[in-house]
Amino acid sequence: MSFAKEVNLSELNDKALIIKSNKIIEARYKLNPIETKIIMILISLIEPNDCDFKGFKLKVKDVANLIGIESTNKYSRLKSVTGKLVGKKITIQEEDGLLQATWLSSTKYYDNDGMIKFSFDPLLKPYLLELKGNFTSYLLRNILSLENEYSPRIYGLLKQYEKIGKRKIKLYDLRIILGIKDSQYKLYGDFKRYVLKVSQKDIERNTDINFEFKEIKTGRKVTSIVFIIRPNKIAIKDNNKEIFDNLKSIGLKNKDVNLILKDHKLEVIQKVIDNYYSQSDEKLKSIENPAGYFLTMLPEPGEDYQLSKASLKKKEVEKVLEKKRTEDNNNKLIDELKIDFYKFKDTKREKIIKNLSDNEHEALKKEFLDNTSNFVKNFYVKNGFNSIPVQTSYVVFLNKKFLKPDELDFVKYAQSKGYKIKINNYDKYEIIE
Repeated sequence: MSFAKEVNLSELNDKALIIKSNKIIEARYKLNPIETKIIMILISLIEPNDCDFKGFKLKVKDVANLIGIESTNKYSRLKSVTGKLVGKKITIQEEDGLLQATWLSSTKYYDNDGMIKFSFDPLLKPYLLELKGNFTSYLLRNILSLENEYSPRIYGLLKQYEKIGKRKIKLYDLRIILGIKDSQYKLYGDFKRYVLKVSQKDIERNTDINFEFKEIKTGRKVTSIVFIIRPNKIAIKDNNKEIFDNLKSIGLKNKDVNLILKDHKLEVIQKVIDNYYSQSDEKLKSIENPAGYFLTMLPEPGEDYQLSKASLKKKEVEKVLEKKRTEDNNNKLIDELKIDFYKFKDTKREKIIKNLSDNEHEALKKEFLDNTSNFVKNFYVKNGFNSIPVQTSYVVFLNKKFLKPDELDFVKYAQSKGYKIKINNYDKYEIIE
């Protein structure tokens, strides 16, 4: 690994590709949805002419946002995720035996920069670099939009055979590829319901393909699955996925959604959706055929559509609520950062002073009492160092004595964790978006 390439994930475009050997698609491994997204993002960053792995240095905040970590303490949450990911194994069938490797050889966090470096296991080079044949490629956005644990694996297996339009897989082999233990989904009916059906809906809703499947039986037992692979008629892009989801939730069928997207601009469709949902709950519950009712609300193709007063009012209320939610989340984040900041200072300080002799401790206390305020001295006279005001002031004194100015600066501490913070006109900390 020669060097780390710093990548701005905000520049990752809609055409970012995942290109990997078919050996990896059929390999044995088990990743949860967040781990899968991290690995696929990293694969999409590999350039076609790369002949060796580069470490990818990314902003912690950007990675968390892209994979959907919504926790206020994104830094700690991502560190926990990647810590487990480093140990995740992948088993690849090679010509002369089984290769057992890990996806990542290491991750490194740069606390002062709010960055993280990912490094692939060198043993994966033949399966991710300079691929000349026997590989499959697909758009990263299709993987990032999937929600179910097994959907990304099934999607990859089907994209491998997309041009053929059909793929037959033994049920035993499929379970192994998906990392399903013998104790899980013992009954085929459970496997069908919780793996195949859920993934079928997830893939159709969020990617560029859909599939049907047929069961092949040996006697009365299902032993193989035949997947029928088709392109999705509706190409779901990032800017219309929410509209697509809303139209489907109202009860509209694919053919109706196709016509709506074909005949109307996205902003017009969004206005109709807003007007539909701005009606009272009682009104919405009373509609016997929501899909049919929605179709009657649509204007003629090419015509514009105006928001109702109720919808405009609802939007204003939503803006106020969203602003309040953002403020509450930011305040919660600042509180969490402050707690971490206090722990950081305490750890630094205690590590230094625990090595001092008794005489040095006594000299520090004397220096503190000689220079503290009369207010604190009065508490000391009454209760000694057991007094809370004395203890608090003494900690502040020790921090200033032994810690660097940057280590006492909360704004700089927050910046090292990937957050920009300032003091507003009311002398309160706030996050700079």
